[in-house]
Amino acid sequence: MAKLDFITLANIIFKDKNKYKFISDEDKENNFFMLNRKFAIKYPKQAQFFNNKNINKASAIDVWYQVFYKTTNGTPQWWWKTKQQKTKIKSKFNNNDIKMIKGYHSLSNNDISFLTIYYEDKLKAEIKRIKKFNN
Repeated sequence: MAKLDFITLANIIFKDKNKYKFISDEDKENNFFMLNRKFAIKYPKQAQFFNNKNINKASAIDVWYQVFYKTTNGTPQWWWKTKQQKTKIKSKFNNNDIKMIKGYHSLSNNDISFLTIYYEDKLKAEIKRIKKFNN
């Protein structure tokens, strides 16, 4: 069998379970790191246990296969981890004021976030000062 990438091996573990017996130990060892890392999304303690330099990587993949043998009928939802949406902090400044101060002082979004959190009063005063000069 040709060399397998970790996605193909994961599909075999989750979906095509009857093809697992044809996977070589070398393919299991080559894909162990990525698979163990992905399995850690749902099972962090178990993945940490297998994350040992002396572990037999092929046997660890065999154990993971046994874990998912009867519990999955396809790729589980947690496998496709989505980015968590950041909660936006309601700003006391309007967008025009933020654009104006960013342009005037060449600030990044991170700089503005920092200033709104820690130096809100000084930022308000600076916006007021810049507006006064622009008028």
